[in-house]
Parts: sequence; structure tokens; C-alpha cells
Amino acid sequence: MEFVKQGILKKIAVGRSYLCSLNLKNEKAIVLLALNEINKRNVYLKQENNLNIEKIYEIKKRFKIYTILFSLNKLIFVLDYINDKDAIINQFPSVKKFDPIFFDKTAFHRELISNKTILEKHVIIYAFEKYYEIIQEIEEELFIKYSPLYTQKST
Repeated sequence: MEFVKQGILKKIAVGRSYLCSLNLKNEKAIVLLALNEINKRNVYLKQENNLNIEKIYEIKKRFKIYTILFSLNKLIFVLDYINDKDAIINQFPSVKKFDPIFFDKTAFHRELISNKTILEKHVIIYAFEKYYEIIQEIEEELFIKYSPLYTQKST
């Protein structure tokens, strides 16, 4: 209950039970999530020796990047300008071996809403807080799509 009092968790009454979810508008929640992601990244980097974190930092210095993560066996870049993808590949050809995918923020929103695998199985390489900021922007749509409170339409 302490996390609810601090606003880290949101609590919704469902009958005589409660459904709790993270409050992505709470700074403490973001910090806790970021700490967890840092640990995941460090474990991943120890296992994946081919990913040079210094190259990632070099890329982010030259281009406006919201976040970089690894998911679905691909390195995912969320860019401010999607047209930067060719320049990134040309200037840093070593990223090709990670089968990179490039999104602008709007396309990344659509991808997250349509494919929850990225939400569930990812390692944030760069910009932990920005990643959760992006999630927060579509939090309501994600809640409606993936919450057990809502019934899914069959397609």
C-alpha cells in the first residue's frame, strides 16, 4: 500500500478487488523503472559483446534520438527525424549486424499499440526516461488494448 500512497502505483477498484498499475506520471515510478532497466542493460551488455556502447553514445551525439532499445533481436532507434536512418547506417555501418529498425515517435507509438512484444521483451540501451515518456504518451490506448478489464474484439 505504500507505493499507492506515494503515487507510484494506481489502484482501480474491480468489484471487491483492486487492479494496480504503474503510474507513469510519477517520477519515483520512472526512477524505479529506470534502475531496473539499467540492471537489465548491464546484464545484456555482458552477454552481448558485439554491441559497442561507445558507438551508441557516438551515434546519439550526432543525431537527435529519443531512445534506443533492443527487442525482437533487432536494435530499435526512435528518431526525431526518420530521414536520419540512412546517415546512421552510412556513418556507423556496424549497426547493420543488429538488423536495425528505425521509427519516428508516431510510428513507434503505432508499433507499441499493435505489438506488445516490444513492451514485454526489450532492453533499453539509451534514454530510459525518454522511453517511459513515450509510453506515457500512449498509456491510455495501451491500457484499453491490453487491460484485462476490457474485452478484446476478435478479428
